[in-house]
Amino acid sequence: IDLSNNELEKNLPLELGSLSSLEKLYLSSNSLESAIPTHIGALSKLDVIYLSENYLTGPIPTEFGMMESLDQLGLYSNNLEGSIPPELGNLGETLTVIYLDDNFLDGSISESMCEQFVNVNDFRARQNSIGGSIPTEIGFMTNLISLYFDSMSLIGTIPRTIKHLEYLEELHVYDNELTGHVPTALGLLAELRDLYMDTNVFTGPIPSDLGLLENLENLGLFRNNLGQSIPTELGSAKELRSMHIFENYLTGPIPSQIGQLTKLEGLLLNDNLLTGTIPTQLGKLKKLENFTVDGNQLMGKMPDEVCKRMERDQLAYLSADCHVVQCDCCTDCAGGGYVSADDIIDLIVTQEISPMAAFDDSSSPQNKAIAYLVNFELDFAYDAMDTNSTGALKLIEAYALVTFYYSTGGERFFDVDTEETKDINTNGAWENENGWLVNPDVCYKQPNGVGWYGVKCNTRGNVEGLVVFGNKLSGSIPQEINAYALPYLEMIDFSQNEIMGKIPGELGEFYDLSDIDLSANQLTGKIPPELGLLQYLETLILRENK
Repeated sequence: IDLSNNELEKNLPLELGSLSSLEKLYLSSNSLESAIPTHIGALSKLDVIYLSENYLTGPIPTEFGMMESLDQLGLYSNNLEGSIPPELGNLGETLTVIYLDDNFLDGSISESMCEQFVNVNDFRARQNSIGGSIPTEIGFMTNLISLYFDSMSLIGTIPRTIKHLEYLEELHVYDNELTGHVPTALGLLAELRDLYMDTNVFTGPIPSDLGLLENLENLGLFRNNLGQSIPTELGSAKELRSMHIFENYLTGPIPSQIGQLTKLEGLLLNDNLLTGTIPTQLGKLKKLENFTVDGNQLMGKMPDEVCKRMERDQLAYLSADCHVVQCDCCTDCAGGGYVSADDIIDLIVTQEISPMAAFDDSSSPQNKAIAYLVNFELDFAYDAMDTNSTGALKLIEAYALVTFYYSTGGERFFDVDTEETKDINTNGAWENENGWLVNPDVCYKQPNGVGWYGVKCNTRGNVEGLVVFGNKLSGSIPQEINAYALPYLEMIDFSQNEIMGKIPGELGEFYDLSDIDLSANQLTGKIPPELGLLQYLETLILRENK
């Protein structure tokens, strides 16, 4: 039966369980709702079932474990909940394809299931809330070709047993909370083509063994905490088309050996700690389209060989810190200049941090925040007009916190002549404002505890906590304390102050917010119903208000 891409609605009929000879069932891309009927488990001859891209709810039926002929299971892009039933392990002898991605599944990846999935070659559970660690038993899945575990809630390290997956071509574990080192054992996976491990918390060096991967085409290790130098051995991975290793702590020079990667199309090295000059050998990369080196400690000039490629329209995007790297051909000169008030306001309004009306009053906290930011030569702000960039988020975080500061009684200002922060007066000002307005990078020198008082930052340099209790705050909580401005915020503690006004409904927009303490203030009005949207909220303290 193939009824895919129709306009089927409502429930799956229970009578499907009576088609005892049915071998293939395709019902993808419809508008089916409700739970998957358990009767489907009676289809013992079914070898392919695709119910993907519907609106199915409830758990994955444990009865699927009775479908002894099942080869392919496709349930992706639904609203399924619960954990992956361990009964699916009963299908270890027949099952080769499992697509569970883009649902609301939780729990963890079962050790026993990995032991039993010996014939599975394509396992996708991405974009779920599945947590826990990747079990060492993943090494039993020796027929795996594609493993998509990205955009989940995985923690822990990559097990060394991954070296047993000798047929693996695609490994996607990005956007998790994985830690530890990038395993050197990955260099043993000779068939590996795509390696995406970005947006985690990996530390240590990039393994030189990755240069042994003769089939590697895409390497994504960006937005981690990787350090040390870029291994010269990567120049031996001749099939590489993209090398995205930006936003780490990589040091040393850019290896000239990268110039040997003649198929390279994207080389993104920005926001590291790289030093030296840009190798002329990179001008040999005839297929290079995107090249970024801004946000480093490089010097000298962009090689003529690279600029000639830009002149011939062979490079689409080229960025560098033009104040220290001479680059007349760059499409984006990051670093070393000032951002105008109009540019910042445009960014703030476009990203829905503040409405344009907030800037009508020249003395408003919002305008004070803009006036503060334009006084600085912001090292991080030159990609700020790219709204997806790290610089844009840092600029927005600074704007939101400075607006909060002036909205709640803060009276410091930045003296352009002396380049120091000063107090207008001491009446009504914050009791402890150490670090505030000293550096517009609000996570400067954090997470080691030195920075803006009460601002807690994660290892990626983004604000995750705002703890300013008992600090003589007055005024009101501005709408700029919202999920667009502070997307990683987990904790708010404004207790024991003199804050007035209403609790902003914008607090209900945060994804990770788990703790809110607004007790012992002068807050009035109703408790915003939007707080009910905070799915990870654990603590809410509102006592001693009005």
